[in-house]
Amino acid sequence: MSRTRWRMTILPLLAGAGCFAAGWATHGNPEQPQAITPAAEGKSKTRPSSPLQGHGDELLVAWAARVEAAGNGELESLALDLAAEPRGRDLSFWMPLLARWSEVDGAGMIHFLETKAPTSLRSNLLPHAWFAWGVADPDKAFAAGRNLKAEWVCKLLEGVAETDPKKAADFVYKVPEPHYAVYAISRLLVAKAPELAEGLLSRAMYDGARWGIQDAMMRQLAASDPAEAITYARRCGIIGYDPVPNVIAMIASADPAKAIEQIEAMPSSRAKALSSVRLAAAWATQDPDKATAWARDNLNGPALHYSLVAVASATGRQDPEKAFDLLLEAGPEAGGDFFKVTDYSIEPSEVRAMPDIHKISVDLLRQMKETNAENARRFVSRKLGGDKWSSWAKEAGIEP
Repeated sequence: MSRTRWRMTILPLLAGAGCFAAGWATHGNPEQPQAITPAAEGKSKTRPSSPLQGHGDELLVAWAARVEAAGNGELESLALDLAAEPRGRDLSFWMPLLARWSEVDGAGMIHFLETKAPTSLRSNLLPHAWFAWGVADPDKAFAAGRNLKAEWVCKLLEGVAETDPKKAADFVYKVPEPHYAVYAISRLLVAKAPELAEGLLSRAMYDGARWGIQDAMMRQLAASDPAEAITYARRCGIIGYDPVPNVIAMIASADPAKAIEQIEAMPSSRAKALSSVRLAAAWATQDPDKATAWARDNLNGPALHYSLVAVASATGRQDPEKAFDLLLEAGPEAGGDFFKVTDYSIEPSEVRAMPDIHKISVDLLRQMKETNAENARRFVSRKLGGDKWSSWAKEAGIEP
C-alpha cells in the first residue's frame, strides 16, 4: 500500500479503533459543547464556537478534510486545538492528523508530542505517532526511534512493515530487544512477504522470537489448508506447550467439521486429547449443543470430563443452571490427567489453561446467587450432594 493511499484510508480503518467518535454526539456527552444561543441580559456571555462541533462520522470526515487542506505550518495549531477539546482523547481524530504530519515533518510531530502535548495524552499518542512515521518515512523514523522502549519500537516497526516489509525485516535485528520486535511484525510479514518471515525464523535465537512467526504461519494455514497447518505445527516442536491443539482451535473457530477431520486422523496421543478439549471449547461458542453431543459420542474418560467442563465454562453466563448440569455430568474428578506431564523442563502452559471444575463450579454458583439467591439455594439443595459439591457451594456463599 502506498503511503498516500494509506493516509487516505486511515479514516475508515481508525473509525473502528476509535469508533466511539460516532457516540460523541451533542446529546449524551456532558463534555460536548452544546448549541450556542444568545446570552440573556445579565447572564454569562456565549461560549466561543468549538472547532469540532457536530457529531458522528460526518464530523470525523470533515475533520480529516480539514487536516488534508491545512498548510504544513498549520498542523501544530490543529493539534493544539484538538488537544484542548473533549474529543482530544479520541484516537480517531488524531490518526488522520498524525498520518499527514508524519509525511510533512515526522521529527517535528514527535517533538510536539513529547514537549507540548498535554501529559495525559502523550503515552497514548506517541506509539501511534511512531507507527505513522514508520509508514511515511521508514529510514528517518527508524534512525530516530531505534532505541525507544520495546513497545514503541514494535509500533514503529509495524509501521515500517506496512510500507516496506523488507526494510522491517532488515531493521528488526538492529533494535535492543529484537525478539519482541520480531513477534510484533510477524503477522504482517507472513501476510505480505512470507519468504522474509522464513528468513527471520532462521535467525531466531529465542523461542519468543520464533513463536510469533510460527503462530502467524499456522493461523494462515489453518484458514487455507487445515491438514498442512497440523503438519506445520508438528514441525514447530514444543515451545512450553504443544502447538497442535492451538491449531485445532484455530480451525474449529471457522469450521468445526474440518477440525474433527484432523482430530480423527490423529493417533492416540496427548495432542489428540488436548485437541479434543480445544475443539469442544471453540465449538461451544458457536453451537454448544452440537459440541456437547460430539463430546458425548466420541470421547470418554478425562477427555470427556474436560470437554464438558470447557463447554460449561463457555456457556455459563448465558444459562448457568444448564451449564452446571454439564459439570454434574462430568463429575468432580477427571479420573486422569493429560494436562500435567513430567517430561517437560518447564510446566507446560496447557496446565494454566486447563478447565478447572472447582473454579468454574464456584463461579457459576456465585453467578446464580447474585441473580437470585433463593433460586440458587434451592438449586443447591435439589441437585448438589457429596462433600466436594457441598464445599464448593459453601465457598460460593450458598447454604442448602
